[in-house]
Amino acid sequence: MVAHRFGPISVCISYIFVQHCLVVATSFKMSRPTAVEVEVVAFGAVTGTRSRTSLAVLGPTYSLAVEDLQRKYNESLHFTYSEPGARTCLTVVSKSSEFLADYYYRQERLGKVFVFVHGGGEMPGFPCSNGDFPTAAVLSLTSFWNSLTLNTITGIDLTRENLLPMLSTVLSLAQNPAEKHVNVIVSLLRQYAWKTIFIVHDKISGNPQDIFVQSYGPMMKQVGLLMLAAPRNELGVPTFHEMRSNDDDSCSDTLAKFQSVSRVMLFGGSEGIRKLMLAARLQNMTDGSYVYITVDMWPEAPNQFWSSWYRPDITDHAEVYAATEAFRSVLTISRYYDGDFLKTNRSMDLFREFRRRTNTMYNITADEFTPDVSCVYLRRKTASTS
Repeated sequence: MVAHRFGPISVCISYIFVQHCLVVATSFKMSRPTAVEVEVVAFGAVTGTRSRTSLAVLGPTYSLAVEDLQRKYNESLHFTYSEPGARTCLTVVSKSSEFLADYYYRQERLGKVFVFVHGGGEMPGFPCSNGDFPTAAVLSLTSFWNSLTLNTITGIDLTRENLLPMLSTVLSLAQNPAEKHVNVIVSLLRQYAWKTIFIVHDKISGNPQDIFVQSYGPMMKQVGLLMLAAPRNELGVPTFHEMRSNDDDSCSDTLAKFQSVSRVMLFGGSEGIRKLMLAARLQNMTDGSYVYITVDMWPEAPNQFWSSWYRPDITDHAEVYAATEAFRSVLTISRYYDGDFLKTNRSMDLFREFRRRTNTMYNITADEFTPDVSCVYLRRKTASTS
């Protein structure tokens, strides 16, 4: 898969800031324009510190990126980083627009530029759930102010027909958009002329709190819908199937149906792929006659082996051998990940600074929270491209 790196926040901010600030600067008749004030406002919840969309995860990264921008553009632009007072799930969910509007109108003044950053999706940080966070309402509010909003990490689908006029100033920078993975899978179907595809949605997808892993099933379903929408069945015909990987009978039933209709499986799940592959090996379905395609959207996540044969607590040599052999039939779609960076001194410096800011900004200690390495990776890309 072609590497899809997280869009450098600093570059996006810088480009549009310059456009804003040129307009602002030309409206003043001064021999030497003063630095234009640019306030970057992060909005979301701090609760759920293990969620990638929590401000406890994103806040330190955002603040570091803003400091990079300040160092680069200190003569013409004055950057500041801030967060509104609404931080808990209750306040963010119940009065998100009111809190943001109150903050904006108290802080705005002539010549000042606002840029809003938001973690993306409908969940600013677990345990806010069930789509309670009115993302569209907040984003349409910032669009009304004609302010740039960067929708990061998960991102909302703002492409093509889904781009609403009320969200005209929102720039979606999903770190790992599902659309890219779907496109790669469709390209594989075209390249190898696979016409009959068995699409599995594992209803037991692992950690129920992980909204990213739960997206794997719908992602594979999207491939099937594209197949059905293709003219003259040029992408073939999908067969949809649901299973529960925690049920041995469900795994056996899934393999039996797969064997009867297809040779190519799209597996929409995470941890269940290992159990399914071990069962497939027992039925002689891992000899190269069948292809199992799965997705790993977070190859950089430490100590999480959702789509892998490896389990740190499995030491039985026979099972380890069986799993590695079975996974020779698995094709995992994932973005490029520069793992060597994590071994450098620069990476460790960023990691320590991340922890320090998590503690000082949100009073979260190292014992309570281990930062996601993807945030360090994001910060590294921001620093290298500012």
